[in-house]
Amino acid sequence: MLRSLLTFIIISSLLTGCASAVNGVKQQEVVKKEEKMTVETITEKMMDSMKKARGYALETDLDMAISPIDDYEPLMEAKVNMQQDVADGNYYLNYEMEGATIDGNISQRMEMYKNENAMFMYLPMEERWGKLPYNQDFMNQLTHGATVKGILQKIVRITKLKEDVSFTEDDSYFIIEFRTQDEKVLSELAQKDIQALPNNQLKNEGIQFDDMSMYLWIDKNSYRLTRQKVLLKATLIEADNSLQTNKKLNFDFNSITEFKNEIHDVAIPKEVLEAETIEMPLVSDSL
Repeated sequence: MLRSLLTFIIISSLLTGCASAVNGVKQQEVVKKEEKMTVETITEKMMDSMKKARGYALETDLDMAISPIDDYEPLMEAKVNMQQDVADGNYYLNYEMEGATIDGNISQRMEMYKNENAMFMYLPMEERWGKLPYNQDFMNQLTHGATVKGILQKIVRITKLKEDVSFTEDDSYFIIEFRTQDEKVLSELAQKDIQALPNNQLKNEGIQFDDMSMYLWIDKNSYRLTRQKVLLKATLIEADNSLQTNKKLNFDFNSITEFKNEIHDVAIPKEVLEAETIEMPLVSDSL
């Protein structure tokens, strides 16, 4: 599913001009010429570095909450942890979600593999694996867009929005910061993040994206993307036909993805590959 992976490279160095003293000629000073860093330069170098890796292990923690505009008491809140291994066309996911709504607690566990031809999902009630055709929409719903491919696609997009993106640096990292309140850009970037809300919270509601911030940490030594943080705020608009009014709700979404380490393969066990075919589950209905 994820064939190429991203990260930002930066080379802060180089090029020295030097002339040595010969026959009483005074030696010239060595001069370092540092390449001027820009967001575009950093992202280009990062991508080059990421492509050299065969695969990655990454972990995402995200929090979601929906609450009334005039009340801090949430109508829904959920925490999700995802651990993903991606390498050479194979993929492994361990997904856990815990939360609560006004109707009660919600919980979801999922474990799956994927190769170039199919997906394999563990069925805990039956204590067996099931095989199903690969489906990109299903993967987007399940992972909230926090896959290597999804992250990199966002990075490519935001680097083109020069007025909304900048970078700083410390001793270890280049830190790219992106923030926008442009609803068109927000809608494009945020849709995959919110597709799999518990109890299908957004199914019958309009959504107005208000603000989004994204932070990217790029290691100065390896030039690899090590962390992504996303903060998203939106307003949900729910129609009340009986009163012919619209009710507005706050929606907050925060996620942090850590690129843990580089990996070379994702081995799919034989028992998984030999699983029987099952029907495609509906993630948004089951959460």
